[in-house]
Amino acid sequence: MALELRGTNLRHFIIGEARKRDFISIAEVIRAAEEQGFSFSGRPSKAVSDALRWETRRNRMRKLDRGEYRIGCIPPTSEKRIDERLRLLKVAVGRGMTLDDLKSNPGYFIPTGAEDDEEW
Repeated sequence: MALELRGTNLRHFIIGEARKRDFISIAEVIRAAEEQGFSFSGRPSKAVSDALRWETRRNRMRKLDRGEYRIGCIPPTSEKRIDERLRLLKVAVGRGMTLDDLKSNPGYFIPTGAEDDEEW
């Protein structure tokens, strides 16, 4: 079962994808989400469009043209929170869990990324 993207998770996923490129379209967000094992409830294009409208109002995304956006201004603390949520989403989808399941099971090992460092 795919993890459903909505609300904050969807908005943070969009920002994460937008940071990888110069600009991003609604179709690219949907394709990237489905390739990574996520799903949407209802019409994916509407969910992504609504999330982008929310982020545009807060200047975290900038609209270039119809259906095309680029990253806007994101404060460093927000970037940290977004990165943490994206890391948790990736772990959750990899384990077939919801984000709430993952957070409520303290026995699960959640990689921090430091395991790959030579000093670790």
